[in-house]
Amino acid sequence: MFAQMQYRSYSIAGMDIAGDNMQEDFDSLKSDMTKGLMAHWHQIKGHKPMASRLDFNPAEVEPQILPHIILFDVFYEPLDFRYRVVGTKVVRYSSRDYTGENLSDIEHQREGSHLWKMLKQTVLEQKPMVACSPYAGPQKDFMASEDVLMPLTDEQGKVRYILAAVDFLSR
Repeated sequence: MFAQMQYRSYSIAGMDIAGDNMQEDFDSLKSDMTKGLMAHWHQIKGHKPMASRLDFNPAEVEPQILPHIILFDVFYEPLDFRYRVVGTKVVRYSSRDYTGENLSDIEHQREGSHLWKMLKQTVLEQKPMVACSPYAGPQKDFMASEDVLMPLTDEQGKVRYILAAVDFLSR
């Protein structure tokens, strides 16, 4: 899923695959799962710049999207991210269940990795990020994962969580 990447952009079946190149063009989303969670995030944020964690209620998300969700905690000083919730499809198609683990403790996801850069950019820019990353998990039928990352704030408006949807694109 979120393996260490070589940082270059290339194309698979006409789709740009991001190395360091994260897309903000949501029209490029191929997956109903990523589109659906992105639409939900926009709905719950309303006219605010970002949705808050209190706005997000998993019971209001379409049931077929829930297995594709990851919720990350954001820590500052030093910056780090923890897998708070990992959906069942993400666990199934990853090399293991990362629930409860900090990225700084996972060798291929530490600072400098593609995933770390995407999460950090989401925090710094305080807006959703979209990426399509080469798939690096146990399933041979997948070529890439389509990822959307959306900031969620605490009561003071600081990004404390990142809500993500991951869908796996077949060869």
